[in-house]
Amino acid sequence: FSPAGKTLASASEDGTVRLWDTGSGAALAALFEGHSDSVSAVAFSPDGKTLASASEDGTVRLWDTGSGAVLAALEGHSDSVSAVAFSPDGKTLASASEDGTVRLWDAEPVAASAPLAQAIAFSPDYKRAWGDTESRVWDDIINKFSDAREGRSAEPPLMPKNDQRTERPPLPPSYQLGLNLGDAPQIDEQLFIGREDELACLHKWLSPSSEQQNVVTISGLGGIGKTQLGLHFARQYHHRYSAIVWLNTSSEVTLKAAYVSLAQRIRRHNKQSEIRQGEVTEQLKEEQAIQLVRQWLSQAENKTWLLMFDNYDDPRLPGIGSSTGYDIRSFFPYSTQGSILITTRSSRITFAKVVRLSKFDHLNQSLAVLTRRSGRQAQEDVDAKKLAKRFDGLPLALATAGDYISQTADSFGDYLHMYEQSWDELAENSDGLMEYDDRTLYSTWNLSLKQVAAQDAQAAELFRLMGYLGNADLWYELFRKGAGSAPDWFWDITKSKARFNKAMATLHSYSLIEAMPGHYSLHTCVHDWILGYLISKFDMALFGLATHCVARSVVWDSTAEYWVVNSRLNHHALRIEHCQEREVIDWNVIDIEDMHRIGFLDSMMGRLKEAEEMLLRALKGYEKAWGAEHTSTLNTVNNLGNLYSNQGKMAEAEEMYLRALKGYEKVWGTEHTSTLNTVNNLGNLYSNQGKMAEAEE
Repeated sequence: FSPAGKTLASASEDGTVRLWDTGSGAALAALFEGHSDSVSAVAFSPDGKTLASASEDGTVRLWDTGSGAVLAALEGHSDSVSAVAFSPDGKTLASASEDGTVRLWDAEPVAASAPLAQAIAFSPDYKRAWGDTESRVWDDIINKFSDAREGRSAEPPLMPKNDQRTERPPLPPSYQLGLNLGDAPQIDEQLFIGREDELACLHKWLSPSSEQQNVVTISGLGGIGKTQLGLHFARQYHHRYSAIVWLNTSSEVTLKAAYVSLAQRIRRHNKQSEIRQGEVTEQLKEEQAIQLVRQWLSQAENKTWLLMFDNYDDPRLPGIGSSTGYDIRSFFPYSTQGSILITTRSSRITFAKVVRLSKFDHLNQSLAVLTRRSGRQAQEDVDAKKLAKRFDGLPLALATAGDYISQTADSFGDYLHMYEQSWDELAENSDGLMEYDDRTLYSTWNLSLKQVAAQDAQAAELFRLMGYLGNADLWYELFRKGAGSAPDWFWDITKSKARFNKAMATLHSYSLIEAMPGHYSLHTCVHDWILGYLISKFDMALFGLATHCVARSVVWDSTAEYWVVNSRLNHHALRIEHCQEREVIDWNVIDIEDMHRIGFLDSMMGRLKEAEEMLLRALKGYEKAWGAEHTSTLNTVNNLGNLYSNQGKMAEAEEMYLRALKGYEKVWGTEHTSTLNTVNNLGNLYSNQGKMAEAEE
């Protein structure tokens, strides 16, 4: 608040400051813009005419509160500035920074060292100042600064009386490499959307002032935006670190080559560093370069660097038996210091804190990606909203669509139609994004599945089977129910829950599936990829197995929990129907009872047309296999009667009920529950028709 209390100043993570009228709530003057990072604190001068702002970009700015003009940009801190305060006379400004210093500003800055300071305040008489770390009192600094300002002395300030340490020296020039992104993907910062919570975690967990080594992984599905998040963080907060280096870790070969380049970069930067000029030549051997870089990273004075190991997707670690992977820890420095950021599709890296990256939660974020990538307005476009919902917040899918649309005359609706009708042709004729030389919508998933197959071939086959099921609710018992007449690999993988969970854990470790309490799921785009591209030719055996799993899980309406269980199966039945629409199904290889059960499920869920087709197939099969009076045939006849009744086809329903009744009486007798159930169905039918005498009978 301003001294008079009539104005409120607000600081924002968008790098701006606003002034507000506390009486009306209206915004005053212009938006104060100039900081390149979040604004962490603001303070009014005693007369209210000047506003100071502290920012994570390491600067302090002074603003004219009337015009919004920048009066001064104060630079000198080497890390985020977290607090500012004016002296009572308004002639001195104090700032506290995460670099461990407090500075007093007049014509020139004066620094004093302390542990991490996050708040600062002056006493009313201006003779004392407090920092929040260990309640330090800066009497000598204030006195010396006052003397210097009033012309009595120009001596530098001393440390506080209760702490005689000297100011922490700046890092030697040999360690100041700055931002080194090398061959990292060139991603326009304007294309970055959201991820505020994840950035906050990275900012906290990768603090360069930490006394311990920081190791953080960004993990998630291929195409979820891990590299983009890591690079955005590096660009946003590079001022906090003495060096940021991006490294391609897709294989051990690429990482070794990156270390050779880094060793050369260190030499060129400072020939007087600990790495002697004669040791680093153009013919430097890989192992020598790795050793030299690890030594450089381990120097006692060199602790504020950040290494970004990008695309570490094939780890070989305890519990992960990859035949092609490697252990990235052999490239870490010898000393446990500095900050390390790893992007990976693997969820099984246990030696680091994890930022688990998921899809965009809000539709507006997906629409923003489509807008920026396509150059067209997507926010109010009905087809764009459908496309965004179809891609379910997957950044790479949205970016690919937007990029494609920007290069063609097609609309959002045209792209959605092609995606749903001819996925494989669209995928093969779409170029990858410019910032990724070798990545498309499906290539990263294909690499992950190959790594899964190398560890567990049955898990990879199970993943293919999931393409013929729904994507949202998969659980062990669903698969186990279908194991009765299944192939050997499926019997083996479902013989116990422990074996099944191991297979699913392997798939989850490469982010191909998600694990939730009680069930598993696949992202809708990954699900589309399985049938649209991974399985290039329709696999009748897998389709039949998927149908069998769903059918054998159906619960008849005589069971108490039938509605709960069958509701979980509904979207799996929809996937089966989706396959029917796209392919010619050989129903002769589908179990007759499976068709009967799927027909019952369709009828229960209100898909009457599909239910009729399925029940008629089952009836034809039963009649051929068992005869017209077999109980399985009669059960199907009775269910057809229920279906026709629900459709309002009263004559057809009556015919089916009478046929079933006659058969049940012959097979079971007049008092069997199946007979009585059909009698009850007939009574309800006659009642609905107004035939009260027949209904009563």
